[in-house]
Amino acid sequence: MTTTVMARSTATTTTAGAFVIASAAVTLWRHLDPGLHEVLRTAGPLALLIGIGILVLGLQRRRGLLQHSAAASVGLLVFAARDVIPVVLAAMAPADVVGNGRTVSIVLLGLSLLAAIGGIAAVVIIIRRDLLGRWSAFSLLAVVAARTVFVLAGVIPFDGYQLLLIVSEATVATPVALLVFGVTLVFHGRGDAIRASIRRILHAWRSHSDVT
Repeated sequence: MTTTVMARSTATTTTAGAFVIASAAVTLWRHLDPGLHEVLRTAGPLALLIGIGILVLGLQRRRGLLQHSAAASVGLLVFAARDVIPVVLAAMAPADVVGNGRTVSIVLLGLSLLAAIGGIAAVVIIIRRDLLGRWSAFSLLAVVAARTVFVLAGVIPFDGYQLLLIVSEATVATPVALLVFGVTLVFHGRGDAIRASIRRILHAWRSHSDVT
């Protein structure tokens, strides 16, 4: 992982990863407790947007993803903003617009399709240019794929059981994949240090075993 262009920006990836993990944790909590307070329900998407924002812009004078690919950065921001925008629209839009279910559905579908396209474009660029390393890139791919399946399930006609199965699996898979993505960001660029620590621990354990 240390050969990637973001390998030296460990402060950026670690902080971004922490926010992504927090977002995934809140989302999983929401699945376990559907009656979760609205403030906490909003905190998950907001934490994801903040985490992606840090990853894109950088932290503590460390370069972010924007320095290496503007297209991937914009795509990720659009992807992360998908769950935050409806909250903002609900707070700012007139009551008659919010109450119109058809209008809201069309807006949400448009946002979801745009976010899916942005996420797919970002992942393709990140993988092709090796911007985040293999583990982070492919865990992000899993997040985008799960979200895209969820969106397509609302566009492509399925029977009731198939639709329920697809949506439920995508709904559970997304926060799990997001959690893995956050963990890979936290450890991004630390592969050599982690391996060296493991070798020291194993060497110390073997030395102690030989003595005893």
